Amino acid sequence: MSDDRFEEDLKGVLLRGVPRSAPPALRVRVASVSGVEPRRRSVAVRLALVAVLVALVSGAILVPVALHSGSDRYDDGIPRTWQGQPVLRGQAALDFARATTDDTPFLVAFWAGVEYTHSCSNWPEEDFRYECRFMTSIGDQPGVHSGELGVAIRVDTSSLAPGPVIARVHTHDPEFAGCTADLAAACKAVMVGDAILWSGDQATAPHPATVKQVAAAFGFSGPTYSDLMIGVLPGVAQIPFPTTVEASHGEYEGVAAVFPSTEALAAAYPEVVATGETDAMPSNSSLKGTISFGGSDPIRGRGTYTFNMYWLAQGNVLVGVEYDVSLGPKADPYVAMARADLAKLRTGTTVEPVATATPSDSQAPSAGYVGGIAFFDELHGLMVGGSEGSTYVAVTGETDVTGPEGTAVVWKTDDGGHTWAAHAVDAPPFVSISVVGSSYAIAGAVCNAHKHGPSCQDGVYSSSDGGLTWNRLAAPYSMISLSMVDANDGWGVDWTLVPGGPGLVLRSTTEGGSPWLASATSPCPDYLLPVSVSFASTNLGWVACEGVGVQGLGTKAISNTVDGGRTWQLQAAVDSTSSTPGLTTLGSIPGEDYQSGLAMDSSGKGLVWEKLGGVIGTADGGRTWRSIVPAGAKWTSALAGFVAASGTWTLALMDEPNRRQVLEQSTDDGQTWHQLAVLPLP
Repeated sequence: MSDDRFEEDLKGVLLRGVPRSAPPALRVRVASVSGVEPRRRSVAVRLALVAVLVALVSGAILVPVALHSGSDRYDDGIPRTWQGQPVLRGQAALDFARATTDDTPFLVAFWAGVEYTHSCSNWPEEDFRYECRFMTSIGDQPGVHSGELGVAIRVDTSSLAPGPVIARVHTHDPEFAGCTADLAAACKAVMVGDAILWSGDQATAPHPATVKQVAAAFGFSGPTYSDLMIGVLPGVAQIPFPTTVEASHGEYEGVAAVFPSTEALAAAYPEVVATGETDAMPSNSSLKGTISFGGSDPIRGRGTYTFNMYWLAQGNVLVGVEYDVSLGPKADPYVAMARADLAKLRTGTTVEPVATATPSDSQAPSAGYVGGIAFFDELHGLMVGGSEGSTYVAVTGETDVTGPEGTAVVWKTDDGGHTWAAHAVDAPPFVSISVVGSSYAIAGAVCNAHKHGPSCQDGVYSSSDGGLTWNRLAAPYSMISLSMVDANDGWGVDWTLVPGGPGLVLRSTTEGGSPWLASATSPCPDYLLPVSVSFASTNLGWVACEGVGVQGLGTKAISNTVDGGRTWQLQAAVDSTSSTPGLTTLGSIPGEDYQSGLAMDSSGKGLVWEKLGGVIGTADGGRTWRSIVPAGAKWTSALAGFVAASGTWTLALMDEPNRRQVLEQSTDDGQTWHQLAVLPLP
């Protein structure tokens, strides 16, 4: 694999959550079956469900939320219920599947890793799908493989990073009909995926060390999450080392595995945790014995080697490194390297470092790339962005757009947006902003791993002096959209690596930006994910959802809530690509282009700006939308927007051919527009 490919994939994995070469982040792939008859909800299945649940509850295998002392999650962070339905785990899921009599769907949860290709023996044709097409990296706890679950569950997790999964599944699938007599019962009980409903949140994200921190410590420069070198570790992100030219060809000496928590690592590899370092093979490892091979090791040099594995543990990080038996672990240079890299990590805390970002004397940019805009009042406002611009893949996976890069830039206006004073901030580029009152602002900083490297830290920054100085909050999130209701309460769309998830998560805060909790209910239809959020009050808010996009045609939806995000109602939807099962046209929203941002006011009026330059507006809470074309303006893409309660709308538009950004404003809810200012590009 070339260095360029590694860098591009690194950008995708560490920043966006999945590689560019993978399906778009918005495309949640599931195991689908053609020709399946509608689900039959027979009385027998209902009785079986009740019987199994009673047995599980009585045996303390499955504890209802109401009976679990207020806890709504298993000890490893996976929800016990999802949208009112029980979530079955491990043996409980296996027992329930065996008790079913038809294909009525139910929910199961597991930890999923990176599936790898495996060879098959010559099974009878009727048994081939059961015996061969099993899941290779799945378990009921992170880091511990379960062959029984691998055979019994068939859910496509290829679009997800390693982590937890809740899936809707069914048994008695036609694809498994006709197995030979000795496998007939097992085939009927195979749990086939209908949809992935949840794939991790902050409760299951790695801590105290994050994947990015471990990647930085070990000099990670490639997205290889190998499940083979140190064994099969479902739900655990793996980082190979050292970074060398040979590494681009798959040659490594060791792997650092980032578990969800210290407790999860201790449960999976107790022998290593107890000693800190050992060359004894852990009891739960899928590797056995000494690894021996002859020939040359491109990293160590030519020769015939005999290797064994040496294990190190610190916090939530497990390291497995091959050592030359002739040298022993104390003298092997790569064991020493692993020990030194591991020592770079901070442990014993779940809090990211708090930093202060102030205007930089070394830079006083007169220009930059805009990422967000917001106004405190009619005269005073802020824009944020980066000192440079670059091209990256849009969230749809289709279109290249220009976005902020370099260091953060903040523009400030005191005359309603006609003139702007800019200063640099010692922080990653700001891509979103929200303001409250007369001086409080909060911004989302997002690194581009391709350019900044894995040591760059995404985060949320706040300012209490109108944007002059900024403090980094203890929040390792990549907020591409922010909407604060007051200084404490707000919402954001997080675009970051959450193992097990594609990296687009709606979050809320009640503590001023730290922590941010994943929304308990999804605002988007199946197969769509949030890209922007706008709240007009504590209870009233909207979310723009996006799905698969092809050649300028999008799959999009607008949802809103009137109860603070507890429930969401779909207002408008369109599938111009005919690629989203179950999504029917609702309301009136153009199918062209891909949504980038959303801004709404309390009266239900607002606008959406889009990647390819589209701008649309609504006056009925998002049910119907019309195209907005500011007269006389020329632009190639829409960068940011803001809607004030007074009916004043502001847009930042990119005019790439003329190397400038244009600010347009309307004071009559988008009916007419006038130019506010022009910002030259660097």
